[in-house]
Amino acid sequence: MDSLFPVFPVGTVFKEFDAILSDTFPLELKYKKVTVKFPMRLNGMSIDSSAIALEGVTSFPAGEISFAIEKFISVTISVSGDKKLHISENIKRRSIIEHACLVMCKALKVEPFFDIDVVCDNLKIHSGFGTSGATMGAVCAAINEMYGNPINCVDLIKYIANNYGEEVGNDDNKLQLVQCIGGSIASGLMPGGITIITGDATPIVSERYETEVIIGTPTDFYPKSAKEMMELEESHLESFEIHGKRYAFQIAYDLLHKGLPNLKCGNIDPICDIIFRHRFKMGSIKNCSFVYPQLVKISENIEHLYTDKLCKLLSLSSVGPSFFVIPDGDKKHEQICIETLMSQGMSVIKTAIFNRLYIVNFKE
Repeated sequence: MDSLFPVFPVGTVFKEFDAILSDTFPLELKYKKVTVKFPMRLNGMSIDSSAIALEGVTSFPAGEISFAIEKFISVTISVSGDKKLHISENIKRRSIIEHACLVMCKALKVEPFFDIDVVCDNLKIHSGFGTSGATMGAVCAAINEMYGNPINCVDLIKYIANNYGEEVGNDDNKLQLVQCIGGSIASGLMPGGITIITGDATPIVSERYETEVIIGTPTDFYPKSAKEMMELEESHLESFEIHGKRYAFQIAYDLLHKGLPNLKCGNIDPICDIIFRHRFKMGSIKNCSFVYPQLVKISENIEHLYTDKLCKLLSLSSVGPSFFVIPDGDKKHEQICIETLMSQGMSVIKTAIFNRLYIVNFKE
């Protein structure tokens, strides 16, 4: 049987850019060199997990609650001297970088005559940080900057999400179709640190929230390629579909009538409760355990951090295997959270919510 998530050539555009530009064709370069610093994200939960199991689509309207964090991918793009595309030899994930450049240039109807260099904070890929989407977002945002930002942020999020892919393995000419909900791209293209994505990768709310974040990643987790991950996930899609049909309407109702009104007033407690119940009480973590079999055991050993009111939020990020904690402000509680994550064989890092658009470090 053919896979629901096929492998495709780098540069493939599944959905053409059809929004309105703020400038007219042909576009002119405004800058010859741009460096942007683009944040990664933590995915608190999807709103309708059944939507990631759709067949024959490249847009997955599952919705997402996303937290941008102060871990970054830095991209420098300059006009090449020979009018060709060059990606620095020493950087990894070349297929994603080239794909982002090609699909962005197709949207802008320009030639991909760039030198591209990418520097990434040292985090494990495919472990819940949204590194792939942030890489695509960073490259596209930098090219957009070079032309004076003719594509607005919301349209750019949707366009990238609809033409998204991740590396197959050692083949730099192919990508794997992976469900992109939009949060990893919105992390740098929306002004607030907490963003709610709905529908066709469309952000509807993005709010500032100042807080530190504690993240634990199993030290014995070794990332597989996107192709291997999707083969595993495809064999477990029925559980996501059942979960979505059972809980999506309740989650959406609670989010609309409890989570969002409070978030707009600076209170994230109802959002945190929705996420915790989805992850720990509705079977989400069990559904994600194909990524890392020990997820369920770890979740059972750490869920008391939330139920005993030792933190404000406890969640898995995306399908894992990283868990994250938003502290409640009590330093003793924070230390308990850190020690508990470490006791489960996790390496722990501390960062903060990132509350702004991507940073432009240089323009020439």
